[in-house]
Order: sequence, then structure tokens, then C-alpha cells
Amino acid sequence: MSFGIPVQDFPFSRDGESLLANHSKFLEKCKKKEAYLRKNPPIEGAVDLPSNHDVLWGRGKQIVRHPGNRLLHELVEAYDQQYNRLSKDGKTKLAEQIVTVVHGYSGRFLKNDKESGMWVAVSNLEAREKVAHRFRRNRAIGLKGGSTDYNEPGQARMNKGTDGGGKRPRMMFNGS
Repeated sequence: MSFGIPVQDFPFSRDGESLLANHSKFLEKCKKKEAYLRKNPPIEGAVDLPSNHDVLWGRGKQIVRHPGNRLLHELVEAYDQQYNRLSKDGKTKLAEQIVTVVHGYSGRFLKNDKESGMWVAVSNLEAREKVAHRFRRNRAIGLKGGSTDYNEPGQARMNKGTDGGGKRPRMMFNGS
């Protein structure tokens, strides 16, 4: 258990090696948040440490490999062909349904607030746009012959809010 400190920010490795650079970054982030909160009211719904069900805005390996982002990629891949056959309105409805599924397993769509250093929930409109962007990105990667395979060791798997067997919730969609 990490007690709120992200594993990558621990001051020591599993082998006992000192990792003070990572821990120093974590402490700077804490100081930034405290300074922000001294001058500003708390941001409603802001969190320090996103859950594994949350979808994070951003770039880089840590964001791509976050379990909530991986699950979003799995959902998008599962409905990719259907999405590409739909009308514009149908695509919007399907993206909204995927946002609803993420919210259904207690996931949130979070963006890092640079000023406070905390993660803040975005609107349903922004979340829907992120899902639609993921569909478009998959299509662009597919046209270039790239891979959208996120099935690396430790990939996201849901363990609550599911259909009982730890499986991804099933969505039925009849958009046009």
C-alpha cells in the first residue's frame, strides 16, 4: 500500500537504493499544492492521486499505461468498426455511451491542473470529445499500419462495477 504516495515517487527502490530525485519531485508537487490552497479555495472534486478507473488527460508512457486509459483504449477498440460505420449523430451517441460506461465503474475523466498540481474532473462534453478523438486516432494509426495494441503485462482489468465476472461491461448500441 502506498498511503497516497505514487509508487514512482517512493524515496527507495525495492532493492533499497535511494531514489531521492523522484521523492524530491513529489515533495515539490506537495509544496505547490499547499501554496495554491493557502491562496485559493479548494477545487471541487480535485484529487491528488487518480484511481485505476480514471482516464487521464496528457501524454507520455505514464499516461498511456495508466489502467483507466488502457481500459478506455480497450472499449474504443471493441467498438471501432461499429463507430466507423455510424453517422455523425450515431458516433456522438456511441462516444457518450462510452463516457457513461467509464462513469459506471466509478471512473472519471481527469485533467491535471498546472496551477494546483491536482487532478480535476472535466465536463461530459470534454470527455465525449476525448473518446471521439481516440476513435479518430485509432483510424489514423490503422491507416498508417501502426499498432494500437495496449495488451502489455499489467494491462487494465476491471474488478468492480462489472457484470459479475470481472469482465468489461457490455454495451448495446443501436445508433444510426
